[in-house]
Amino acid sequence: MSTCLVCGEHFSDDVRFLNHMMEKHGFRNPNV
Repeated sequence: MSTCLVCGEHFSDDVRFLNHMMEKHGFRNPNV
């Protein structure tokens, strides 16, 4: 379970979490 550190939203999988971070907050995950 991933939690957005910016807005606190919870996600059931990493794909949704990463998409949220990129779309909503403009983040890129360096681990991918």
